[in-house]
Amino acid sequence: LDSAGAEVWNKRGGAKYAPSAVIPDFLALRSFNWEGVESPGYGLKDLVIYEAHVRSFTRHPDSGVEQWDSQAGTFLGFIQKIPHLVRLGIN
Repeated sequence: LDSAGAEVWNKRGGAKYAPSAVIPDFLALRSFNWEGVESPGYGLKDLVIYEAHVRSFTRHPDSGVEQWDSQAGTFLGFIQKIPHLVRLGIN
């Protein structure tokens, strides 16, 4: 989600791959339509967010993805890694 302050806060440095923070729009978060699914109820201060590229996260043979030949680098492979992320405390 973007906020009115995004232009000020989401500036990248001169480096090619500088990280970019996203400052959420709190009004948009409160009014998000969960389409009948119950919100997990985490406050922003309690969130641990891990950004990952699906292919890079599961493509290496050491990733532990089952059926590596057909599922590595795919969403099916990424789904297998969700328990690992939960163990790390990602919510």
